[in-house]
Amino acid sequence: MSSFELGTDGPRVIVVGYNGSDTAANALAYASGLARRQGSSLVIAFASPNSVLAAMGTTVDTSLAGVTHIIAQDMEHEVKLHLDGTGVSWRFVAGTGDPVQLLECVAKQVQADAVVVGHSRHQRRLVGSVAIRLVRSAKWPTIVVP
Repeated sequence: MSSFELGTDGPRVIVVGYNGSDTAANALAYASGLARRQGSSLVIAFASPNSVLAAMGTTVDTSLAGVTHIIAQDMEHEVKLHLDGTGVSWRFVAGTGDPVQLLECVAKQVQADAVVVGHSRHQRRLVGSVAIRLVRSAKWPTIVVP
């Protein structure tokens, strides 16, 4: 006879990719509902793209770092507006560079049980969308939200 386990068998920590797009907002909504029902915590990750910044050269690095910080603050404010009043425990993490690398790094650090991202609405022929690349890496259960 096995003992009864209180709680859930669902995810304890869910990482959500957020970039302010409609599909990212859908992913955040889905993940926050899942977290609320399962008693999970959320880690919302925002990657500020640095490919455009790098192409501009090092002479603008200092001012762009300030811009990147402001964008991250705006993203965190949007997340706060969405999650206020839900009762879900969450924290926001911002970084620069490839979103897939950031999501994988954050998921590893927090020992995530799942990663939730929005479906890309743009066809990315060269490197693939964030969702496709995460699913292909198969390191965590990945939920792709339309």
